[in-house]
Amino acid sequence: ARAREAARRASCQNNLKQMGVIFKMYASESDGEKFPRRKTFNCDGTTLSDAMIFDGTQVMPEYLTDANTVWCPSW
Repeated sequence: ARAREAARRASCQNNLKQMGVIFKMYASESDGEKFPRRKTFNCDGTTLSDAMIFDGTQVMPEYLTDANTVWCPSW
C-alpha cells in the first residue's frame, strides 16, 4: 500500500511539472506572454467560484494532449 501511494505521489508530481511546462509554453507563444484565461462557473447556482480553473479550450490539443494530466491520482 505504501509503494502504491508513493507511485501515486510521484505521478502527481509529474503531472504538476507537466502543467507548468504547458502553461510556460502557452505563455511564451501568446500575445503579452499571458497564461490561459481563468474559467469561472456556478458552484451552487448563486455564486461564482474563485477556484483557479483554466479554460482548457485554449491549451487543448496543442499543449495539453492528455486530459488526465490535470488530475492527481491520489485524489
